[in-house]
Amino acid sequence: MEDQFTVARCREILKDAAADLTDKEIKELRDFYIAFSDYVIDTRLERLRLNEIDKKYENQKTGS
Repeated sequence: MEDQFTVARCREILKDAAADLTDKEIKELRDFYIAFSDYVIDTRLERLRLNEIDKKYENQKTGS
């Protein structure tokens, strides 16, 4: 993923917000947001799986 979000690409995305940031700070932000987005996606997928399990359980209880 790092090859898709180079420091230069991150600067383009951040525009003026990146003006005072060093390359190291940009890399740290990029790495944080990549990890955070992975966490959010994994959490959402887990919630969807649990909802599906709950639906199956409810269907079994009601005999549907």
